[in-house]
Amino acid sequence: IYVGSDDHALYAIKPDGTIAWKTLTGDDIRGGAAIGVDGTIYVGSLDKHLYAVAPNGQIRWRVSAADKIVATPGIATDGTILIGAEDERLYAIAPDGTVRWLLALPDDLDTTPAIARDGTIYVAGDDASLHAFR
Repeated sequence: IYVGSDDHALYAIKPDGTIAWKTLTGDDIRGGAAIGVDGTIYVGSLDKHLYAVAPNGQIRWRVSAADKIVATPGIATDGTILIGAEDERLYAIAPDGTVRWLLALPDDLDTTPAIARDGTIYVAGDDASLHAFR
């Protein structure tokens, strides 16, 4: 189990409840973690970064956003990590940490993007709208 905390850390919890490892970010982690097909754990932090963490707890890379990340990342079938931030943008990040694209929306994005089988991305914004795009 992977869980973020208000002590700025991502924890890996073993089935017996003990802590396997703890990795620090620069601020609180409010959203959940997403796990890629290779086992990489993706988590956003209030320090304005999306982190990619190896299964052993080592940080592989981090990508900066212009404002806090409170949502849980979504992962598309091609491995693209999708994360909204409080800077009114949706970020599409390649598994190697490269920013593939950014999409500006009318308000903050604090929810997890949903990705349909046909590739349509759905995300709810603080503007009380559900946005869909491909």
